Amino acid sequence: MRDELSAPLGSFLGRIVHIDNGIYLAETSGVPRFAVHESVASAELSDTARKSGERVKGYLYYGFPERALPIYELSRTHPIVYGLADWEQVLKNLREHFPDYLDAQNDAESEPEYGDDD
Repeated sequence: MRDELSAPLGSFLGRIVHIDNGIYLAETSGVPRFAVHESVASAELSDTARKSGERVKGYLYYGFPERALPIYELSRTHPIVYGLADWEQVLKNLREHFPDYLDAQNDAESEPEYGDDD
């Protein structure tokens, strides 16, 4: 099964790949994991996304399927993350593994902004 990381990210072995400030791919125990520095996570990730990561030495590490959460959220503010993900797979993983989260995100996006007359 193809996961949400596209070929360029899925092809690295035994390295740390810098994606953006505080955002990396790192191989741990032979498995590629999405890594987000705690300062980035605190500023840009939801409680659900922060709680789903494994905290190790100042970083939150995300395996499959949890990495769909920070990829989805960080794609809004980090275009490089958006460009590296297979969005069909990200959304599939969110629907299958985090349906309540995805429903809450969709509800929040459909609410009018403060001061919106619509």
